[in-house]
Amino acid sequence: MKKIIVIFALALIFNSLWASAQEDEITAGLTPDSAFYGLDRALESIRLALTFSHTKKAELHLKYANERLAEVQKIIEKNELEHLEKLVNDMDLQLNKTRRETDKEKALGKNIDELLARIQEVTSKHTSVLTSLLDKVPESAKEKIQHAIEMSSKSAERA
Repeated sequence: MKKIIVIFALALIFNSLWASAQEDEITAGLTPDSAFYGLDRALESIRLALTFSHTKKAELHLKYANERLAEVQKIIEKNELEHLEKLVNDMDLQLNKTRRETDKEKALGKNIDELLARIQEVTSKHTSVLTSLLDKVPESAKEKIQHAIEMSSKSAERA
């Protein structure tokens, strides 16, 4: 049991270090077709559970939205679109959670101007990347990408 806890703790530390090293990049690590994708997502959930600041949680949700976007790009490149809708929905969910956390900070009277500017910057980048992907997907996937563009645009407007 102790070995499992140590391995789990090391994985969490590695995930945190890796995540902070790639904070501003849009990179996809694992995609849903990987056997370890569930573990990757579980580590994200644990990291969120161990984060208590609303600002830090908002930043993590924004980072995870970036990761979902990178995963969308990767599966489109590989032409493996069976996970597209789930990834687009999760990207939207992460952006909504970002907004909720910023609303909580605002309700506490904290200055969140810098965070809102970052959200606007990131969601604008999402819109740009998703728009460029529209030409690369089959007709059946265009609606999902268009929905993601609308959600990113709404998030940018709210910020």
